[in-house]
Amino acid sequence: MGRGSRAFSALVAIGLAAGCSGRPGVHPESEVPVGPAEIGVVFGLGVVSDWTLLEDEALGSVGRVELGAGTLRIVGTGGVRTSAPGPGEAAWIGFEATGDWTAPSDLQPVPAIGASAVRYANRGGNWHPLTTYDAKGEILWRSAFGANRLALGDLEGDGRLDLVAGFNGRGGLLRLDGAGEPVWRKPERNVWSVELADVDGDGSLEILHSRASGDLVIRSGAGEVLATRRFSERLGDFALETSAEPRGPALVFSGRRGIHRVELATGREALFDSIHPVFAAELQGAALRLARSEPPVQAFLADFRGTGRSLVALYAADRELLHETVLPFSCASLAVDRADPEGDVLALGCKGRAALLGRPIPLLRRALAAREALLGADAPALADEHRALASAYLEASRLGEAEPHAWRSLELLEKAHGRGAPATAASQRTLAQVLAARGRREDAELRLLEALALCLPADAPNHAQVWSVHQALGAFYDEGGRRDRAEAHYREALATLPDRDRSTSRSRAEIAYRLAELLHGAGRQSEAAEAIGIAIEHDSWAFGVDHAEVQSDRALAERIRAAEGAPPASPSRE
Repeated sequence: MGRGSRAFSALVAIGLAAGCSGRPGVHPESEVPVGPAEIGVVFGLGVVSDWTLLEDEALGSVGRVELGAGTLRIVGTGGVRTSAPGPGEAAWIGFEATGDWTAPSDLQPVPAIGASAVRYANRGGNWHPLTTYDAKGEILWRSAFGANRLALGDLEGDGRLDLVAGFNGRGGLLRLDGAGEPVWRKPERNVWSVELADVDGDGSLEILHSRASGDLVIRSGAGEVLATRRFSERLGDFALETSAEPRGPALVFSGRRGIHRVELATGREALFDSIHPVFAAELQGAALRLARSEPPVQAFLADFRGTGRSLVALYAADRELLHETVLPFSCASLAVDRADPEGDVLALGCKGRAALLGRPIPLLRRALAAREALLGADAPALADEHRALASAYLEASRLGEAEPHAWRSLELLEKAHGRGAPATAASQRTLAQVLAARGRREDAELRLLEALALCLPADAPNHAQVWSVHQALGAFYDEGGRRDRAEAHYREALATLPDRDRSTSRSRAEIAYRLAELLHGAGRQSEAAEAIGIAIEHDSWAFGVDHAEVQSDRALAERIRAAEGAPPASPSRE
């Protein structure tokens, strides 16, 4: 069996966001001792990548991230950031202050309906007043009461905006017109969630809400109860799924047994297990295709309210867990961007930030397009996206697409900082890797050595990533048959790589595996056995003991043992 992701080229030395400089992805380090204990990828390392589009505390809690053709809109409780505003629109819209503690808690954009001027709404929560805003962020209507949830849409199909509010306790269910005037009220208890959806496919919206009994209630626009449904666990808070398939709406909710997904048209219920319990977490769900040629996957975002942590989980069509990540901040918004021809991308709205998650190439192409729209095509900050995209294309052996992005990354940084500036080291390294893969090894070697010189001084701002250049040089010399130099750089990479998380553990295993191969080929079996032991240890922690990477490590270990004349190792797990 091949080495999986390691088989494509030893020159791809690091992950997408690592390097001598560059913005981190969506997983910054955190020591917050609340919520799930472990931060970062806890299962399925390498299944997807992530990228942060924008960090800005002024956004508040982000309720929607929308990527268009050359546009980006981020809607948060603090305001709206728009990359390419239309005529008369501002790049930043701040919402009119309420003047008291009842600030917006869940701001969402509202599609234009008829003559209604409503463009944004605070959907409530924690008994905050319901509020609607116009395109300039000015308040159109604000309730004199708090509510648990607000749903907005055209219930009658008459081109007029309708509002439906749910209340905890005995407040019941209240329908209002677009101006906030009551239309009807229905007695209910504990209406924690309310949504509008076309349940039966007749083209008109129905009202869906929870109640104290734990059932789902489906009502007509006039408030008539059409059906009630009971599930395998009590229903409290729920959300409508963002679906990639024409199979009708579905709702998702968390329970003590796991994550529940219910197809509303059929009533079919599916249960998904997660590594971390999600009971009482606020849940969002989506269906997407990470690759156009693959079946859709289910994605869930669980916000552990009050802990400052969230969880993202991805599942295959058979409900097998593919990936799980714990984020060290609150994220309550999940959407799917479907614009890339190669695969869908998840857009996450979090506290003070917007991020993307998906397969590397579609993820980074959408990130680059969004940030170009936000910052302009010549912004030096875009060097990170170009460099990461070059690495992704290199990993996919799409060298003709990799090289222009590698050059562009270096060009942007040299314009901003000057030729030979330390900030250019990571881009030099990536360009060298691409050039080496295209057979231009002399130029590649010079650029790698220059990158090392820029990172090597202990006081260099990017010294902490010097290991990545040593790894790239080790791979370069290894492929060129210069084993002595390759070994020296591999060992320096291991010595300078910090032990931080699963991502760096994966890199340590990668370097150790290459060193073990080199030493095995040189007949130094005892040293090779030591190196492959490091690879097995770190791959087992990063991926799990049954992963293909670990099996590849063990296969090399057996070849080393055979070359030493030792009997095969016991099949028992280490």
